[in-house]
Amino acid sequence: MTILLAILGILVLAALAMLAASINLMHQTTRPKGKRRTTYEQARSWVSANTEEDMFSWHDSAKKEPFKLMSQGVELNCEYIPPANGSEVKKCLIRAHGYTQNMMLSVAYARAFHNAGYGVIIYDQRAFGNSGGKVCSLGWKERLDMVELVKWARSKLGEDTFIGLHGESMGAITALEAAPLIKNLGFVIADSAPDNALNRFGETDQHSMPKEPTRTFAKLLGRLMGADLSQIDPISRLDSIDAPIMFIHGDADKAVPVECSRLMFAKANGRPWRLSIFEGAQHVWNILVDTKRHEREVIEFANEAQKIWAEKQ
Repeated sequence: MTILLAILGILVLAALAMLAASINLMHQTTRPKGKRRTTYEQARSWVSANTEEDMFSWHDSAKKEPFKLMSQGVELNCEYIPPANGSEVKKCLIRAHGYTQNMMLSVAYARAFHNAGYGVIIYDQRAFGNSGGKVCSLGWKERLDMVELVKWARSKLGEDTFIGLHGESMGAITALEAAPLIKNLGFVIADSAPDNALNRFGETDQHSMPKEPTRTFAKLLGRLMGADLSQIDPISRLDSIDAPIMFIHGDADKAVPVECSRLMFAKANGRPWRLSIFEGAQHVWNILVDTKRHEREVIEFANEAQKIWAEKQ
């Protein structure tokens, strides 16, 4: 009996320790501070240090139109960059950055689209950069922010504007979760996207916590902290997205395994989707591992998507 009580006591203490660790992890995740909120300078330095390409000079010299957008009571810090050719705008990219990042990272991804004649909207997701809000919901509330940005773009540029969504990691979740809510969408590009937030929680090598009961605690705690991971399920949204989708992933990604994009792409069923795997690329390093290939492939995909979109008009 004494042994059983001792074992029970150890199990209770272990469970409490796991609960405390889960509370701490979820609080840090949903209330990003310090190193979980990258500055513009840090984002720019990270990209510049890992590629020989000049990813930012186009933005330095471009005409920029900063604006603020209220969404669900949070003020978003946004920027619209008109197309490089100065012609009448008929194409627009809305670019969402990932967790810890800010709009400066989106500048690197948007270069190819700006050069291809797109107007570009970049912004700081809620709780990051210079946007308001203290809670990051890992893509759930953020999806509605992206919907509001689409409305803003159509109001400014016209309802007949070809619009694409693009995001990496949490930004990819944002795009995939927002897409079913947007009519007449041009395309979605999801770079390094998880297929399901709750199922992937705990798989990262950044934490030594076991998958269970971490995921169960994360589900319950997330609801209390404003980030219900059980709601974030990109793979279940795919059949509701009436636009071509491109999945991009690195096969050396330890934070979000490449299996996620492969599983989602497997649901294409003949639809005009694309899967692009970058060998040796870590999480969100795809554009850095081979910048020219990355930019070439996203523009090729966008061009094909625009042809499909035009046929529907």
